[in-house]
Amino acid sequence: MRHYRASYHGVHYEMVEFYYGGHRIWGATAAMVCNLLARLGRLSCRVLSC
Repeated sequence: MRHYRASYHGVHYEMVEFYYGGHRIWGATAAMVCNLLARLGRLSCRVLSC
């Protein structure tokens, strides 16, 4: 899993992406998976906190 910063129109966002089965999972999908894993105690995630 890779954490990175992206900017759009001068606004900075914390992003996450990972690869699974040869596919790049990114954006909202990666954030939801990251959040789920964090809630299950399987990952420490700091992306897209509400």
